[in-house]
Amino acid sequence: MMKNSHFASPRWVPNGLVGTLWKAVYFYNIYSILTHIFNAGINNISK
Repeated sequence: MMKNSHFASPRWVPNGLVGTLWKAVYFYNIYSILTHIFNAGINNISK
């Protein structure tokens, strides 16, 4: 019951949701860049 009331808090939910989405996008961008560099390196070695 305490957890439900905490998660239902109107101030906490938007900030937590935005922060989570921002982190997800941030890490996804880093992962995409690293994957791109990694694939480019493999392609150069294989040629």
